[in-house]
Amino acid sequence: MKPNKNYQTACSIVIYTFFAIYIVLLLYFLFFARIGLRNFDLHGTNLVPFYTISTQIAQLSTPFRSNAFANLMVNIVLLAPLGLFLPVLFGEKKISFYFGIIFLLSLSIEIIQFIFDLGSADIDDIILNCIGGLLGLVAYNVLRLLLKQESRVRLFIAIISGVVGVVVIVYLAIQLLQWLQWYNSLH
Repeated sequence: MKPNKNYQTACSIVIYTFFAIYIVLLLYFLFFARIGLRNFDLHGTNLVPFYTISTQIAQLSTPFRSNAFANLMVNIVLLAPLGLFLPVLFGEKKISFYFGIIFLLSLSIEIIQFIFDLGSADIDDIILNCIGGLLGLVAYNVLRLLLKQESRVRLFIAIISGVVGVVVIVYLAIQLLQWLQWYNSLH
């Protein structure tokens, strides 16, 4: 049974809307939230593959484990949604096409961070971001196998995007209100 045009349009609107929100939040947290913050770590640039990853894995057994774990997970999770969205947005393409986009976006992020001194530029971030993007692509393909029809996959992604998107927006609104209360208490 083929889904009707209104259903397809509604799914597309939800998916494109939450993809746009994802991109805006990604840009904000990677770049704009860091303006004014400088990286005081003397090793702010790492061009040695797996150096930071191995250091952070070693820290998992130390008191610094929560920071190490958070950094590893954030860099993996950061581009996982992109891997889920790309096949929906671009349709059937080879995995190399999607991986190329994920890699180039991650590389661009690190170059911008290096040029503008926004966080640390690290080859391992690119590796972890690409792993996250690939996990998103795997999740999309698992959904295709389980749900069998592209329209069902799009509906599922639209629902998940909507639920996660609303939760994130509510969380950010609460954070903004708390910040405004704190700011107003200073004045």
